[in-house]
Amino acid sequence: MGDCPGRNVYESRIKDVVITPLKRLLAKLSQTDIREALKQEMAEQRQAILRGAEQANEDIGVKLARLEARLTKLEDTYLDGLIEKDRYISRRTAILAELEQIRGQMPAPTPPVALPDLDAIFAIAQGLTIEDWGDPEWRQVVEETVSKIVIEAADTGEKKKTVIRVVWKWPEMESLLATAQV
Repeated sequence: MGDCPGRNVYESRIKDVVITPLKRLLAKLSQTDIREALKQEMAEQRQAILRGAEQANEDIGVKLARLEARLTKLEDTYLDGLIEKDRYISRRTAILAELEQIRGQMPAPTPPVALPDLDAIFAIAQGLTIEDWGDPEWRQVVEETVSKIVIEAADTGEKKKTVIRVVWKWPEMESLLATAQV
């Protein structure tokens, strides 16, 4: 037997977990003040991500500059004849190893944070009457927003309960959906 325990779940339960929050979100997105608040929240989240990456790069840059200054000072000390060659080589090797280790920790350039096209989502929300949607329309919305639906068995003591969890394509979807519940 494979990884799947073969539990049955009614389609209506999955729709409650996936479609209901999306309906609430789309209904809220038709309100102008909520639209601006969501745009602001998404921009702030993007800025926080960028600030975190910049801070990490700054910290590494400071360490590199400090080690390079130590290396330069060590070279000057050796050239001035103040330390022996063996001691110079030993310290130089240690500093170069530390520099190499820190350079290895440098993160790759942070790609721009891709945000969902909120204006396009708002346009969809404005132009649609959600109550009239059928399965094809909801299938398209789910395909665009849901990464996967996880169905798990949870042991609550007396009997096993089935838990349905949605993994959204964008981490920001959780905060968008939370805003829609208000």
